[in-house]
Amino acid sequence: MHAQMSIIRDIIYAAVAHGADFYGLCEALDIDPEDLNDSEKLVPFEPAARVWDVALEQTKDPLLGLHIGREISATILGMTGYLMENSRTLQEALIMFCKFNNLYSTMLEYSVTNEENRTRIQYQPHTMWEKKFPESARQSVEISMAGLLRLFYLMADRKIIPVKAELMYTKRYVREYESILGCPIEFGAERNALIFNSQELLSPINRHDVSLFSFFNNALQQKLAERSAQKGLTETIHDLILTKFKGRVPPIEIVASALCLTPRSLQRKLKEENTTFRNLGNEIKKELTTRLMGNTPVKVKDLAGLLGYSDSSAFRKAFKKWNQRS
Repeated sequence: MHAQMSIIRDIIYAAVAHGADFYGLCEALDIDPEDLNDSEKLVPFEPAARVWDVALEQTKDPLLGLHIGREISATILGMTGYLMENSRTLQEALIMFCKFNNLYSTMLEYSVTNEENRTRIQYQPHTMWEKKFPESARQSVEISMAGLLRLFYLMADRKIIPVKAELMYTKRYVREYESILGCPIEFGAERNALIFNSQELLSPINRHDVSLFSFFNNALQQKLAERSAQKGLTETIHDLILTKFKGRVPPIEIVASALCLTPRSLQRKLKEENTTFRNLGNEIKKELTTRLMGNTPVKVKDLAGLLGYSDSSAFRKAFKKWNQRS
């Protein structure tokens, strides 16, 4: 998992504007200030997740994500932001946003569903992020929600008000949430989501430019293809399981289908990379277990359920096999 440096850089700059110490932030995250200029650099999971915890500690603002979100511009998303600005409608911009999200972060997944006359955009932080850095994951969801509404306002030249916001998190500062998001909030919900009247998302974007849209779309498609080509199959499956399947290793048939391969072809290609699907699945489970147990209190039964084991006993046996200890 990773986030692009441009995202981390803008969070750092925004936190400084809200009272954080620039050099103190960089030092706490072990980020060289010079590296902030390298927008394409990928920041590993730990510092990318911790940026919020450090920023919250320094600013003393528990709603920092919401407050930064209502101030951002499309530049935080780089070329994806420019592509959105040149889309025909807000709906098309939203589709482009979800399509190219993995180019700048694999830590937070976005999905769009249509339900009668409602459109729901769902925000799902990676399971490991939620378990290890829960407040950081919450802040990222909230900046994404407030930020999307800010971008819609800039693109449509008017406020686009959601019908409702859903948050999985505990209730706090209700009036401030309602003021920023502009709608009723359901805390303790089953998912994180903004729900819109679908007709609102058909609003045209004033800066729409066909040639610029085509340019940025083609550039991002090429970038996506290049990044995929740089990965071996092992790394591709690793990322797929951590993102799409939330750390649970599904049957090989499901993974093969997601990659447009047959199970036999998948096994053959993995053999060429000197591994098997079973070994790769065990390595991912071991990695997740090690990270989650590193500095976070976590119950064995919760780990077992997270990784897809039938019970704690099955997980304990697997753990003992990986580490030669109980």
